[in-house]
Amino acid sequence: MKISMINGSPKMSKSCSGLLLEQAKADLMAPENVITTYQINLKPLRNDEINEIVTSDVLIVAFPLYVDGIPSHILAELYKLETAFTSSENKSNTKFYGIINNGFSEGHQNQNAAKMLELFCKRAKIECGQILAFGGGEMIRQVIESGVPFATGQISHIKNDWEAFISNIKNKASNETVFCSPKMSAWFFRLMGNNTFWIPAAKKNGISRKQLDQKIKYSPK
Repeated sequence: MKISMINGSPKMSKSCSGLLLEQAKADLMAPENVITTYQINLKPLRNDEINEIVTSDVLIVAFPLYVDGIPSHILAELYKLETAFTSSENKSNTKFYGIINNGFSEGHQNQNAAKMLELFCKRAKIECGQILAFGGGEMIRQVIESGVPFATGQISHIKNDWEAFISNIKNKASNETVFCSPKMSAWFFRLMGNNTFWIPAAKKNGISRKQLDQKIKYSPK
C-alpha cells in the first residue's frame, strides 16, 4: 500500500503533529507498505510530489488547530491537491485520514476543522476514511517527547481511539470522526499547562507573569 503523510505543523521540529505521524508510521510499517512524509512548513509541495500524493492508496494529513480551523499554509496545499484530484483522468482511489490536535483540553474544539477536512474530501472527490481529533496536544507532545511509551501514562486515554484509527487505515476502512479529550478536569489541565508550559515559555522569552495576565483593552473608534 502506498501511503502519503503530510505534516502540517508550522514548527520546525518536535511538533505534536510530527510525533503523531512518526507513531503512525511505526504502527503502519510493513513490507507491503511504502510510506512517504511531506514537510510543508518550509516549501510548498512540488508538482511531482502532488502527483505522488494523488496516486497514493492512503493520504494522512496532520496539523494543529489554528483559530478553530486549518493553518493557512496547509489550506493552500489542500486547494492544490483538490485541483489535482479532480483533474485526474481516472477516478482516484485515495482514502483520506486526518489527525488534528489543539492546545485546549476539549477534543471537540476541533469540530470546525474536522468539518473543513470532510468538505475537502467532498470537493476533491475522494473518500474520507476517518478524522481523529485530540485535545491536549501540547501534553501529548511533552509526554511522547519525554520518552514515555505511546498511549500509556498521562496519554493512556488515546490508546483505544488511536489503535482503532490505525486499524482503519490498514484496512482502508471508514468510521465517524472521533473527538478525544484528556481524562482530567479543565481547571487542572489549565493549571498543569500554565506551570509546565506557558509560564516557563513566557519566562524564556522575557515575558513576565504580570504581562501574561494583562488584559488587552479595546476601544472602538
